[in-house]
Amino acid sequence: AGPQPSQILFPVVFAEARCNRKRLDSLPSRRAAVSAALLASCASLPRSPPPAFAFENRLPPDELELKYKQPRTAGPQPTDLGVRAGGALKPCTDGKPHCFSSSPESFDGYEDAADEAAGWLVQPFRFDMPLADAVADVKEAIVSYPPGQRGIDGGGFRVVKESTSAQAAYIYVQYESRRKGFVDDMEFALANGVVNVRTSSRLGYLDMGVNAKRFTWFAERLGAQRGWKTVPLRAKGHEEYFALNGITDKDIMSS
Repeated sequence: AGPQPSQILFPVVFAEARCNRKRLDSLPSRRAAVSAALLASCASLPRSPPPAFAFENRLPPDELELKYKQPRTAGPQPTDLGVRAGGALKPCTDGKPHCFSSSPESFDGYEDAADEAAGWLVQPFRFDMPLADAVADVKEAIVSYPPGQRGIDGGGFRVVKESTSAQAAYIYVQYESRRKGFVDDMEFALANGVVNVRTSSRLGYLDMGVNAKRFTWFAERLGAQRGWKTVPLRAKGHEEYFALNGITDKDIMSS
């Protein structure tokens, strides 16, 4: 007589149990292998650089900065910067006293008359020279800008975008505060003897006079050179900004 079904079934069941046990015993090693493979693949990926402490031309950290380290908060970079129709730049439209622009709002090609009394509107710079020479002067002023001047921009600055054609030029610069890493955006648009200028904070409501000091530094720097006409910022015409930020003309004038 041949083997009974029970005699066949027992070895089969035993063999399956033994195989399953082997599979179970191999799980930890498989997990370890998978983990090792994941780590290896992660190690091969390009690593993001650590957050910049500040721009390369920043002031050296002072005692307070080293003792009380704070996360740096740049704020989101605006997506609507750049040259607009007629060589204009973005106006200051958020209603916050932390922005200046030489470009009033325009609706269907017509400037808003109310902007003439707006505290954020400033006079554009003007030049009487070839465009290439004016661009060279502005670029020289930018690279000569001293981080920490009048107590601002101790985190340094960098030129983000620059473009020049035969008729116009555009320069976009970011400036960073020393301790908290707040980033402000400043633009220069040159064409037809005019430089439209805009400088603005990204975060917060007030700027404690930062943008006024920055605009005035460039107005005074270029205005002192031959072929340039600029109007430095003063409290007259910008009374609300000066009052809210608690500054005076003396605070933003060069010493």
